[in-house]
Amino acid sequence: MRPFVFLTLILGMLTGCAGIAPRVPVPVDIQAEATIPGHDNGIRALGLGKSDAMQRDFVEGLLDGGQEQACDFEDDRPIMCVLALSGGGAFGAFGAGVLNGWTETGTRPDFKIVTGISTGALIAPFAFLGPKYDAKLKQDFTTIESESDIVTQLPILALPTADALTNSHPLMNRIRNTVDAEMVAAIAEEHRQGRRLYIGTTNLDAERFTVWNIGVIALSGDVDLIRKVILASASIPGLMAPVLFEVEVEGARYDELHVDGGIQSQFFLPVDVIDLDAAIASAKVRGFGATPKPRLYIIRNARFAPEPGFAERRLVPIVKRSVSAMVQSMGRLDLAQIFAFSQVRKSDLFYIEVPDDFRWMSDDEFNGPEMRRLYRIGYASALDPSAWRTTPAGLFPKNARYE
Repeated sequence: MRPFVFLTLILGMLTGCAGIAPRVPVPVDIQAEATIPGHDNGIRALGLGKSDAMQRDFVEGLLDGGQEQACDFEDDRPIMCVLALSGGGAFGAFGAGVLNGWTETGTRPDFKIVTGISTGALIAPFAFLGPKYDAKLKQDFTTIESESDIVTQLPILALPTADALTNSHPLMNRIRNTVDAEMVAAIAEEHRQGRRLYIGTTNLDAERFTVWNIGVIALSGDVDLIRKVILASASIPGLMAPVLFEVEVEGARYDELHVDGGIQSQFFLPVDVIDLDAAIASAKVRGFGATPKPRLYIIRNARFAPEPGFAERRLVPIVKRSVSAMVQSMGRLDLAQIFAFSQVRKSDLFYIEVPDDFRWMSDDEFNGPEMRRLYRIGYASALDPSAWRTTPAGLFPKNARYE
């Protein structure tokens, strides 16, 4: 054992977790009851079960928006356009390019619902607020030059007591510069008009996907909380520190750790926490005079096909290839599930993703020239109507009858 490594381990044993403040986690049996101080339980919901608060809020959204908020009509039936933005790290530059190119075509709809995970969470507020934010979106994803614009490496002596390999202060600074009071006020106004913005994180304590209703938070003016949610959604565990949220249950204070939403899903629809049919029925009882149908759009900031290569017999390359394979598989499964949802509801589905022939030509995970190249590819893809697919690639159409 090299002396330096030995010294590092000794220091780690001596200091224990001295570099990290002790936690007060929520007891397991009351995790579902935890709320953010100053907010009620309507701002978020644990996945895998309907949320009564989000259900009521969605009903209000239908009533506030009315049929006039439809992006299209089919046999006099209003169509609600829904956009799901995936994770993908630096590949989010592709999604930014798609949105700006889509604006150029004149066919980009106003979305009733926008959802985002990981890098998709960074894009989602821009997509939700529409083309007037295109210039800021482009700036956000084309001015990154290297990994140091996203994270800062920790000194090796700090690693034994750290909860990640880096700190994400640079990314948080970028989020602060983007998500300001003006943007949050604009999100709140769109929420009042009946539109909905959701961002997903992973609650490490509950091991559950968490859906945050960003518009409800925006109504309160809590800019810092929205920034924290976006940071948490984009925080890759191990590489970046989890984001700690202070919570309370019956007046007692606890905390939760949240990380990248992509750990549980690469993109999502809010049907995890909202019963769409029940919401429509409730709205109709209160005067909503139609049965709207979703039209689903997915921007996947990744390639559908795996990228063959090889892994060196070293820890980091093996972990990177393993995570890449896992993310690829999760993305294909998520796409198949949403495709099934669209078939059952007889809804249109359109999705676009990084072309299979794209190759990242840099060893840097966040390389400026490569991100700008990917932005241009996304922009050009949006100008080509054939780039939008309506059935999943690969084996799915061959193994399922949906006529």
